[in-house]
Amino acid sequence: MKESPLVGWGAFMRSLPWAAVLGLGAHVLTRAEDAATSPASLQEITITADRLTPLSSGILSRALIRDAPERSLDGILRQAPGFSLFRRSDSLSAHPTSQGMSLGNTGPNGASRVALLLDGIPMNDPFGGWVPWSRLPAVSMAKVTLTPNGQPGLSAPGPLCGTVALESRFLADRPFSAVELSSGNQLRSQGSCLFAEDLEGGRTRLFGGISQTDFTGYKLIRRSQLGPIDNDAYCLAKSFDAGVRHRLSPDGDWNITVRTQGWSEKRGNGTPLANNRSEALDFSLRLERQAAPDEWSAQWGAFHQRRDFSSTFTSIGAGRASESLTLDQYAVPSTATGLLQQWRLPAGEAHTLALASDLVFTEGKTRERFRNFGAGFTREREAGGQLQIRRSLIFLSVLL
Repeated sequence: MKESPLVGWGAFMRSLPWAAVLGLGAHVLTRAEDAATSPASLQEITITADRLTPLSSGILSRALIRDAPERSLDGILRQAPGFSLFRRSDSLSAHPTSQGMSLGNTGPNGASRVALLLDGIPMNDPFGGWVPWSRLPAVSMAKVTLTPNGQPGLSAPGPLCGTVALESRFLADRPFSAVELSSGNQLRSQGSCLFAEDLEGGRTRLFGGISQTDFTGYKLIRRSQLGPIDNDAYCLAKSFDAGVRHRLSPDGDWNITVRTQGWSEKRGNGTPLANNRSEALDFSLRLERQAAPDEWSAQWGAFHQRRDFSSTFTSIGAGRASESLTLDQYAVPSTATGLLQQWRLPAGEAHTLALASDLVFTEGKTRERFRNFGAGFTREREAGGQLQIRRSLIFLSVLL
């Protein structure tokens, strides 16, 4: 019996998918064998890095500081690559002794590894080294310069891995007056009032400002772990800044600035018995010669700082239903007195010679009660000491 042509055509059509699959498989095997025998050619990529300089110097301008969504200065500085605090928490909720900072790949700790300068005067706590961020309102800053790895751009007493230099609007901007107010669900209120006024045709400048931050706070642990004793971690900080700058010469090369600053802060650390308090009173005197890059310039500074700090630490009972004091640091006073000087000398068309020296005397004590078995503290101790820092530095920088 002769087979119908339609039947043969149907068989041929049914065999086409299998033929396509077999052909694709053979093609894939051939490409795989070719790839195995001939290595792939990738585009050449060159990476240049300096192990000792993981972060180059950076500058945060006034516009960036003004437009940043963060309300605290440390929150704004987190935008800079390589900047980090000892804790991830914001300075409004973290314990003051954990507010040290670091630049680059150097691990941060509570005692800051970076020197913080405000118009050339150090702001780190003399005894603990941490940074009092709440006394530095961002609205008063004109520029921030970050210099990593102890590079010699600025003179500061003993920076281990760099400096963060704050330039205030009081000395950098034209005469101004400003008022800033803000509020929110956790930030009950934050306000600053600043002014800078020139007298005698611009030879004398009066400046000052007051600031207050009332942070109502939030719970520091997860909602599922909360107990009866947990409350919001809050912060109430107040500060003032006042001074006068006078131009000693008509051309404005030589300036002398006298300044005083004060600050107080109260914090709750998330439970009724855990809290801390800080106070500061600073005086500074600065004489400087401002000049063009191709001329010599110099700066001398003298400062005296007084700090007072107290803090309590507690132990939490089962179910977070009870709390008892374990340590009471009822008095941690400290003082710092220092002299700073810096010279910049042009050395040819592409070099600058910088000479700097520091002399700083620091004294601090901690008085605390401990050993509490439920009826009150039974022991008391005192520790402290004095520190004298002397440093002389010579740098030669190249202008590219």
